[in-house]
Amino acid sequence: MRLVFLQQRDSNMVRALTCFTIASLWLTGLAVSDKVHQSPSELMKGSGGSMTLNCSHTIPSYDNLLWYHWAAGDSALTLIGYVYYEQPNVEISYKKHVNLSGNGRVAASLHIPKVRSADSGVYFCAASRHSVYRSSICTTKTESTLSDALPHQFIKSRAVHLH
Repeated sequence: MRLVFLQQRDSNMVRALTCFTIASLWLTGLAVSDKVHQSPSELMKGSGGSMTLNCSHTIPSYDNLLWYHWAAGDSALTLIGYVYYEQPNVEISYKKHVNLSGNGRVAASLHIPKVRSADSGVYFCAASRHSVYRSSICTTKTESTLSDALPHQFIKSRAVHLH
């Protein structure tokens, strides 16, 4: 780590460069999030019905689409699985009731053949590069909300960019 000490007159320049860098990263994030889409925007299903969420992106260097679930009351997201190129990988706890398909370079679908109340919550789709190191700034996510609506499950999709 290199420390640089600045004189007082340089602080305005540093402040301006910092604001420019933050604005550039924010605008880059908006541009990337506009390239990720999720559908349907709304869906109503009864328990036992099936649901499918679709996620697509147009980011040439991204080859991996990940799906996460957040249930009300949970403190963390749970990885459902991911599609790397044409290889779907579903986590063990979801294998029995969730199917993933698609191509991580373009689009992927999350399909639940029989919706249960445990499936309620928020679903996130993340497009990223497959690598050992992942920068959180480069990850684009999409959010779908599935909440209890007796006797139906309600799903609402919208695009959100998280840093």
